[in-house]
Amino acid sequence: MPDEVLQHVIDGLLPTFGELAGWTGPPSAGAYERVEAARLRLGEAMTEQPARTAEYADEIFEAVLLDSGTTSQLLHPLIAAIGRRPVLLRLTRAVEEGPCRRSANAGSAAYWVRCWPPRPKTVPAEVRTAEDLIAYLHERAATLTAQPENRVDDLWPPFWRACMAAFVACDDDDVRRVLETTFPLASECRPPEVAELVAAVRAIVDASPEKYQRLRDGTTGLGHAI
Repeated sequence: MPDEVLQHVIDGLLPTFGELAGWTGPPSAGAYERVEAARLRLGEAMTEQPARTAEYADEIFEAVLLDSGTTSQLLHPLIAAIGRRPVLLRLTRAVEEGPCRRSANAGSAAYWVRCWPPRPKTVPAEVRTAEDLIAYLHERAATLTAQPENRVDDLWPPFWRACMAAFVACDDDDVRRVLETTFPLASECRPPEVAELVAAVRAIVDASPEKYQRLRDGTTGLGHAI
């Protein structure tokens, strides 16, 4: 059922980008394969039409929040169109709003905010060696992330708090395992006002230590350890 709803939303978006809805693949293809194909087509169309992507950002977010298998295919062209900051703010709000499955989808989607910008498909002709490429990629990333609409360092702590609250509130192992990676428990990331929330998270982790090894190891937190 979730795949069918997601497919319906993506199919509704494709015509706005000049793409035909639906997929004429083999009859044996399942819902997962159909969603994969439709998401890829929509992502490619979004990349080619950033102005239209910005115009339909709300509708695209709806697809993102329905997608438990979130990839960069929709997130990266959306970020390129409107910026990392608006995207992370919207994802944080979605984590706060719930329900649980959408909170988890929004939390995991923020990974692609963390991993933006992607490697470009082409590079300038003067980039000829591996060292040139590394320098170019670092300079490009620094330039893009320094733009006001792409600055997100101050947005990670509110995102972490939202994810911690969802982790505590959503009494579902699958949801909690998704949210586990999204926030850190490192001392430098714990202002006094979240002490009760951190204590609640630790109580859950201590009660089932085998389930939440990464939180115990301190290897979690988009924008921090990840």
